[in-house]
Amino acid sequence: MAKSRPEIDRERKSHIAGVIRKYRLQAHLEQGELAKLLHVTPAAVGNWERCLSRPDLDTIPLLCRELRIPVTELLGLEPELTLTGEDRDLLDLYHSLEPDDQASARFFMEQMEGRARKRKHEAIKASFCRRMLMEQASAAGFGAPMEDYAENEMVYVRSNPASERCTCIIKVNGHSMEPNYPDGTKVYVDEKQAVRFGDDGVFILNGEALIKKLTREGLYSYNQDKETYPTRTVYDTDTFKVVGKVIGRVGDFDLPEGDELREVKRAFKGE
Repeated sequence: MAKSRPEIDRERKSHIAGVIRKYRLQAHLEQGELAKLLHVTPAAVGNWERCLSRPDLDTIPLLCRELRIPVTELLGLEPELTLTGEDRDLLDLYHSLEPDDQASARFFMEQMEGRARKRKHEAIKASFCRRMLMEQASAAGFGAPMEDYAENEMVYVRSNPASERCTCIIKVNGHSMEPNYPDGTKVYVDEKQAVRFGDDGVFILNGEALIKKLTREGLYSYNQDKETYPTRTVYDTDTFKVVGKVIGRVGDFDLPEGDELREVKRAFKGE
């Protein structure tokens, strides 16, 4: 532990030296010119920038003010509440106005911010669409009850040829359609499009919802373990319904998450 302290001290000096030099050069000041502003010697400024010493506590506020250095940046702290030089210029300009002019400035800024937000939300709505997600609607195994809609919800998905054509999104449960549709995969389904032989689709067979390939022999599973996942024959006595055609898989990044999802929800709010 004792050996690590000099190393930390050198790192701090190096950081402070780099920040001072960066902002001094941005201000187009020589070391001697900065020294006059700070009431220190040119050698002191030189020592700071060569990592030989650091400004004392009495000098730091003046140094930050003259070079417009965020004190958190100088000290290597988190810059959560730091204003940039441009931010401070705008704030100073605002405080130089009369109260009535400040109110006018706020009004026009709020109007511009509202228009900018509207344009941003319009762009978001052009890039996303809302669809029903049926979490438990289809099983790629031995079936699940289609009438269980407790898990259904509206989701936002990036616009693409499949998402724009689909009428809902269904989650695959089970392993019978692997490798094409692994367990947990979400697929785009078009309930309006006819399902022909050779197409992948979602079907209800005797109350069970299944995602399968429709063939003349029945409902085919892609999994090669045919003993576990044989082709499901559809008999005349069965209750059989075609829900829709599978037109694609939902990609890993098709569904927004986190901050992006919250922004998308704000854009669609009220619709």
